[in-house]
Amino acid sequence: MKKKFNVKDFENIEEEFFDLDKENKIVKVSLKYPEPSAIFYMNCLSKIPVFTDEFKEWLTSLFLDLPRSYKLDLSLIFDDMKGYSEENLRFAFRKNVILSMKEARKAARFRDKLAVLLILIGFFFFAALIVGKFFWQGDDILHNAVFYIIDIATMVLFWEAASILIIENYERRLRYYNYRDRFHGVSFLEEPKEENK
Repeated sequence: MKKKFNVKDFENIEEEFFDLDKENKIVKVSLKYPEPSAIFYMNCLSKIPVFTDEFKEWLTSLFLDLPRSYKLDLSLIFDDMKGYSEENLRFAFRKNVILSMKEARKAARFRDKLAVLLILIGFFFFAALIVGKFFWQGDDILHNAVFYIIDIATMVLFWEAASILIIENYERRLRYYNYRDRFHGVSFLEEPKEENK
């Protein structure tokens, strides 16, 4: 027999996955990796190692799983830190968060410009529709087909612009907010090595 889910099943579901400090509104998450190259591209010839795409996506999706009012206390535990100090890794992490915020803002500006362009093209098609109906009277198939196509193109352009300005902007702002305001702390630890007896 299939069990139905109740609203009560969803209320405190995060507690089953994460260590929540309800008093301070902090979520503690620990991740274990073999070495820093699992989260940073170490072969990238940049001054500071850059986040891997997988880690960046994981971090973005983690914020969606956490309760909104909570901040993230992230512990990254490595089997071997490969000579990197905690300070170096924390510095690289901080700079990567700033870089991700800049990328989010840059993408938002590009998409906003695209939305404005779609709106302008939509107004052009709308004006063409009005002027065309005024100057081209008729009831033949070509007349109807042209005006249906222009009408559909106008609606699609306005719809796309609205989805960019409303839905996508919300998602980008949420990502920017998460990177800017939802980190409580980040620590980099090396797991103690077991000694052979």
